[in-house]
Amino acid sequence: MSPTIIVGATGAGKTTALMRRYYEWVRGGAQTNQILVLTAGAKHSSGWRRGLQLESHGPIEAHSFFGFIQRELQLFWAPVQHAIPELTPWVRPEFLNVEIAHHLMRGLLEPLAGEFAALRASPARLSIQIASNLATVGASAGLSPGEISRRLAQADTKEKAPLYDHVHGLMENLRETCLRAGLLDYSLSLHLFTGVLLHHPAYLDHLRGRYRYLLVDDLDETVPAEHDFLERLAEGMAGAAFAFNPDGGHAGFMGADPMAAWERFISG
Repeated sequence: MSPTIIVGATGAGKTTALMRRYYEWVRGGAQTNQILVLTAGAKHSSGWRRGLQLESHGPIEAHSFFGFIQRELQLFWAPVQHAIPELTPWVRPEFLNVEIAHHLMRGLLEPLAGEFAALRASPARLSIQIASNLATVGASAGLSPGEISRRLAQADTKEKAPLYDHVHGLMENLRETCLRAGLLDYSLSLHLFTGVLLHHPAYLDHLRGRYRYLLVDDLDETVPAEHDFLERLAEGMAGAAFAFNPDGGHAGFMGADPMAAWERFISG
């Protein structure tokens, strides 16, 4: 079904309107664990769980997209392992925080520091830019490390093309290191969820059976990879509503693309 869209500026009451929709569904017989609420971050999810006023209820399924991905990978680790042989030894995934991801990238980058000397940036700074700014934002847009490097090289001068070959190699090395150790950073987690688990024959059917209703708070803070997920999931829902702030997109450094969300779910 096509979701109901609620558009308004900060403070206009969009979250309140979504909560009213939540209450309507519960009064109509929906169980709380049948309603998936996706928010712009863990703090917002916690606000939803505290803010809902229900006399009695089961689990409140309010998550950030990344928090939801982490939970799903833990619950459905076996089909992911089956698809990725390197993950077979690991009983469950362990998720890297950004600081450890930067540390691992710095260890991979330091032997190549001379190749990046012309940039006049420290290895620590380069590690942050590659592990977070490039890998995270690229994965949020559904791009592989190779595609990220190719696009950057095409947008830069020919003289800098070899640098992007090294960037590509570093991102691939970090991914391989994580796979061997059973460690998942943001970009690898996103790849395994959207590129592997969502393609498992029974998983999407399971999701649509598990959830009958979908609410998205701050659609303007979502990334393109999440747009694909929302579109596929909403098709099978009994009800769906998304809130959008035309002045949003503050998580652009993490890949948020409010224009793409507007075009896909509202103006399109």
